[in-house]
Amino acid sequence: MDKTIYTPDPIRDAPEGHGSKQSPGPYAQVPGRAVVDNRFNQYPKTFRALAVCCSFAKAWTATFWTNQYTIAEILGCSQQAASQHMNKLIEWGYIEKLRKQNQNRPFGKKGALWRIVYDPTMSIKDVEKMPQPAQAKTPEEEAKEADKVMELAARGSKGQLTKAPKVIHKKQSYPQAPQAAPCESNETEGDLIQAAPCMTTHKPHLVFNNLNNRSIEESKEEECRRICNGYSSAVAETYGRGWVYDDRQMELASKLIDLGFTPDTFDKRSRSLIKWMRDKGKQAPVSLQYFIAIKEGKKEDPLSILKRTTNRMRFR
Repeated sequence: MDKTIYTPDPIRDAPEGHGSKQSPGPYAQVPGRAVVDNRFNQYPKTFRALAVCCSFAKAWTATFWTNQYTIAEILGCSQQAASQHMNKLIEWGYIEKLRKQNQNRPFGKKGALWRIVYDPTMSIKDVEKMPQPAQAKTPEEEAKEADKVMELAARGSKGQLTKAPKVIHKKQSYPQAPQAAPCESNETEGDLIQAAPCMTTHKPHLVFNNLNNRSIEESKEEECRRICNGYSSAVAETYGRGWVYDDRQMELASKLIDLGFTPDTFDKRSRSLIKWMRDKGKQAPVSLQYFIAIKEGKKEDPLSILKRTTNRMRFR
């Protein structure tokens, strides 16, 4: 339909200066496969014809009665061109003609009946057999339904009107939780006993066991961060560029701590190795895994090799 000053709609009206039509609905649901169909790259107006058909389609059955003259008027082309676009959409499986045009049918249904093929595996009969989703009720409809229920509730056994029963809101009482019985002191060390009074009496240290574990984890995480920051500073001071670490390097730093390193001992060890590598024209290790491999004996320590070579030269 055309835009008019009597029914302005910023959602459905064509942008000012870019059309004189008004869309039949606020949105057009296009089949998803059409968005990625590269055939529309060559025929973009055919895609627009599909969008026009989708805007006229019913929400559930996806059927529409729109004739080719209306589509041609919206597309700004001839009826013959609109027919060609429709034939392409039929050939590509995006629309289907369910019934031909018949002038003997009632007004408004004389044209051909079409449907949008959203699911190629389903026919129109399959779509019609599917149960329609329940429509959400408006607040007014819900209020009317509630009034009917209250009216029925106010009637007697013979249908006569009686006084509506008063609804008395009683304060609901909840059963009290039973008091914990005294228990024996044979609990295991892994039990968390925040809720049991007997535990707080006999083994109060277990109440804060999880807090202590958390403190230990936070302390170790801080040491891992010190190792990573120290190594980053050492690389920056030696090579003039930083070393960026991530969660993986934090995990490796944790393994270094498990192998016996502390932030101070690792800083001393890594600075010596980095200085030796720079003097040899080599780059610093890009990962802390290098130091783990040396510690585990999977990789020979360059400084140990240098030390052995120096000792041999002294004996000679």
